[in-house]
Amino acid sequence: MWHHEYGENTPEDLRDLATATDSSQQATAIRRAATEWDVTKYRLNIVEDVIDNYDTYSTHQASV
Repeated sequence: MWHHEYGENTPEDLRDLATATDSSQQATAIRRAATEWDVTKYRLNIVEDVIDNYDTYSTHQASV
């Protein structure tokens, strides 16, 4: 979503773009989008970890 909207590949690139923006409102919006991107990546990593370790987690819960 953010990649397509801003044409950047990472949240860090997006933050760099914000520093090059003339409008403070636009810079704030871009920094907010970078933060949302980071949070989304973090949450996705958690979900992927749960999926990858589902058997371990469900086996552990069954034995408790």
